[in-house]
Amino acid sequence: MKLIKKLMASAVLAASVAAPAMASNINVGGVIWNPDAAIDFFALAGMIHQDINNTTGEVSGYGLIDAINNNSTNIFCPGCELTFQFSGFMPIGGVVLPSLSTTSILYTGGIVNVYVHAPAGIITGNVDSMTTANTGLNGGALWLQLAGHTLNGRTLKGDVTVDDQGTATTADDQIAGLTGTGLLDAIGGLAYGNFNTNTRADGSDMSFFSSFTDLRPDNNPNNANGNGNFKSNTIPEPGSLALLGLGLLGAAVARRRKA
Repeated sequence: MKLIKKLMASAVLAASVAAPAMASNINVGGVIWNPDAAIDFFALAGMIHQDINNTTGEVSGYGLIDAINNNSTNIFCPGCELTFQFSGFMPIGGVVLPSLSTTSILYTGGIVNVYVHAPAGIITGNVDSMTTANTGLNGGALWLQLAGHTLNGRTLKGDVTVDDQGTATTADDQIAGLTGTGLLDAIGGLAYGNFNTNTRADGSDMSFFSSFTDLRPDNNPNNANGNGNFKSNTIPEPGSLALLGLGLLGAAVARRRKA
């Protein structure tokens, strides 16, 4: 009976110490969100610029995260910006470019770097105000680094939307947009410990979606602007969970001594 009481006391003590941190907002490198929120981590990227290399077919680009869990930048990142750059998504089976006859393209590889830094002149709603320079490190920090997660031989599936002009032939048809879906694994950055959970599809850490309808110039799909989102299941600071672990470890030691 005494042993049971000791076990219960240890668990309750550890839980009571960890609970305050687990039940409220956390701040990682200036980025604030609540891992216990109903939608956990949902980041909206209202502006993304994407390039597809005409020679290699590599997909790369950059963007701005302007909302997390429906909170705007001034709430989730007061006095800072959260930007990202991606590259290394390569078409499977050789160079494949979006076209009227290519409805889907599968990719492998890929890296996404998310940076937190002071505001760098990006204007919300003006995609042309973003560059490779002001969406990079900018004297800040690498907040999260992600690598493409391979499922069914691919890390990214790109789909081509065709605008059918209603004629008997495809001569008047044009590419209306591109969409992309894929999975990512956390591999580094300040928030690595919060995102390395293996709780998304196939044991990945994050899923993403992108949509591009602003194709430049003249509906060129290799130079596109759009938006997207990132979804993940995050955890509080690893230190909070460590406290719970220490409490359970202490309970186990007490049990061994009793035995």
